[in-house]
Amino acid sequence: MKVERFITTKEQQTVLSQNNSNLGKNADVGKIAVEIAKLYFKREYNSPSYIENNNGIDLTVSWGASVEEYEIKGTVDPNIAFSKLKVSSQRVHDKLVNGLTLLRVCNISKEEIVLHFMKYNEDFTMIPEPRWSVKKM
Repeated sequence: MKVERFITTKEQQTVLSQNNSNLGKNADVGKIAVEIAKLYFKREYNSPSYIENNNGIDLTVSWGASVEEYEIKGTVDPNIAFSKLKVSSQRVHDKLVNGLTLLRVCNISKEEIVLHFMKYNEDFTMIPEPRWSVKKM
C-alpha cells in the first residue's frame, strides 16, 4: 500500500469547506475527497487533467501519455476505517478486482490529509453484501 501525506494550506481548507460544508453527509465527504485528490495530483504531476465520474469511475487523471483511474473514498477519520468502507456498484467492484486503484482519503477537514493507494488482493478484499464491505488483508 502506498501512503502519502498531503498538507493542505489554509486557503485550500477554506475553499474545500465552503464548497462542501456538510461533513456529516457521505456525499459531501466524497466530493471533498475528490477535490483533495485533484490537489494532490496537481502537486505530483505537471498539468494533469481530470475527468470526474467517467463510466462510474470517480476520477480519471491524465498527464502526458499516462492515464490512471481511481475509485475515491473519503473519511474524516484519521485512519482507513475499513468498517465504513463500502463499494456499492457492480461496475466499480469489477474494476477494483481487475486492478483499479482504491484511493482512501483520510483526515478530511484537517490540515494533514493521508492518502492510501490500495489494490485488491494486496491491501484489501471485498465481502459480498447488498454492497461490498472492504476488509483489510
